[in-house]
Amino acid sequence: MIRDNEQSLAFLQRRIGQFGLVVGLFDVLAMIVRGMKWIPSSLADVQDVVAWAAHVAACVPLLAIWWIARGRPRSLRFLRCLEAIGILVSTLALSAMGYALTLSGGVTPGREHGPTAGQYIVLLALNYIVMARAVFIPSSPRRTLWLTGVSAAGLFLSASPLLNVATHDVFGAKASPYFGTMMGIFAWWLMTTCLATLATSTIYGLRLQVREALQCGEYTLEEKIGEGGMGVVYRARHGMLRRPTAVKLLPASASTAPRIARFEDEVQHTARLSHPNTVTIFDYGRTPEGIFYYAMELLDGETVQDTIDATGPMPPERVAKILMQIAGALDEAHSVGSVHRDVKPSNVVLCNQGGLFDFVKVLDFGLAESFEREGKPSQSHLGIVGTPLYLAPEGVLNPAVVGPPADVYALGGIGYFMLTGEPVFPGKSILEIGSRHLHAVARRPSERSPFPVPEALENLLLRCLAKAEEERPTAASVVRELASVAVQAWSAGDAAAWWQEHRTRVHAQRKQSDANLTPGLTVRRGQLSTASIVRGHLERTSNQRKS
Repeated sequence: MIRDNEQSLAFLQRRIGQFGLVVGLFDVLAMIVRGMKWIPSSLADVQDVVAWAAHVAACVPLLAIWWIARGRPRSLRFLRCLEAIGILVSTLALSAMGYALTLSGGVTPGREHGPTAGQYIVLLALNYIVMARAVFIPSSPRRTLWLTGVSAAGLFLSASPLLNVATHDVFGAKASPYFGTMMGIFAWWLMTTCLATLATSTIYGLRLQVREALQCGEYTLEEKIGEGGMGVVYRARHGMLRRPTAVKLLPASASTAPRIARFEDEVQHTARLSHPNTVTIFDYGRTPEGIFYYAMELLDGETVQDTIDATGPMPPERVAKILMQIAGALDEAHSVGSVHRDVKPSNVVLCNQGGLFDFVKVLDFGLAESFEREGKPSQSHLGIVGTPLYLAPEGVLNPAVVGPPADVYALGGIGYFMLTGEPVFPGKSILEIGSRHLHAVARRPSERSPFPVPEALENLLLRCLAKAEEERPTAASVVRELASVAVQAWSAGDAAAWWQEHRTRVHAQRKQSDANLTPGLTVRRGQLSTASIVRGHLERTSNQRKS
């Protein structure tokens, strides 16, 4: 049976309403067609009038089901009673209609024994109702079996010795004038009952399988909201708790040993962080099918990337406030021996956290790496990782030695991007971008920003973007210096007013970005692997040697 929770009840109520509307309109259409035949004829025959009234009575409960179901949320008991009463009243009315048609002369010519024409009409109508119910309404096979059986009560009554009008049974004998009628109807209805129960069992079973397939521990997956190199993210709900949750999982098809190890590292790196500007991990585990997953807080906000793409550069006071929160999250990660390795605008979300707007959440520690407390990076990850537009020079040359300064370099790149609306080193190819990170000198943000940029903020960003690691400040230093930058404060009221004006526009930009995001060269949004930079560089070097 369907679980008694809000979403399951909403689904059941919606499906019951759809059933009532579709079947009720079909009955109305059938009534209109029959009316076209009845209207020219005399309605003086009482049986015709009764048949018409019974047909109207059959439509009313079905349409009433739809009308009631489209209203406020109802309980499970109410919905099940509404469904059962509506179907039973409608089928009884149809049986009365068939009996009235039979009395008005509806005996099939040459078939004076066995089921009558009116009874066949009712049989077809009831078949349609119970089969439509099996398709529309989620139900267990047991409930379908008893409800389908009871629905034929009126039909069997009209074929019983009490109301039977057939003169012979199916064998031509007169001793039991109702036997042929009963046997014919029973055979047809037995097939209907079996088919309806089988259909419900199949649909119900498939729905349960899908439900189980989308179950990760205590979490039920509802909607895919993101996908990246380290897994797929779904909106989810907990079986008992009501807090918004996102579940990130690594599909079994992609569960190679290195990816599993990387996925577990991501959980471990993120779970030990408690900074308010770092996304919070709730739970972790794997399904019986071997799918790794972890549950984290579901954020109400938009990324810096989509915000800038939709509305352009930000004023310095807002940039300083956002950077201070990002730097604080990175400082905690560095203090416990982790480096993010993929800090970029699309991994920074500006949230509405408890009524506080522009509350930063740093996410996606999928490329995080451990390093020794002395500052020497570990050698556990020898691959080339990161995003070209925000990759530190040492990440291009020697990814095995990437440490906290690389995160600070990316932080400077994000600040530059927020002030100017453009990355520090744009380029037409990833090879060009990588080369500029290695050799080019960044233009001052004040030369590209539409806002007056305080010199202290500008100098801090340029120091973060220094080519040499030792020339960059630490994340903790960035927090302290940003606190002393002489800029007008970006208040909670300013943030709330800004989002009230621009939220719809930024949200539309995210939808468009998600729809347009395809594999390939996406330098603007920085989705390409840095390995491509090195491959291009090696190929060019190889060609030069050959020539």
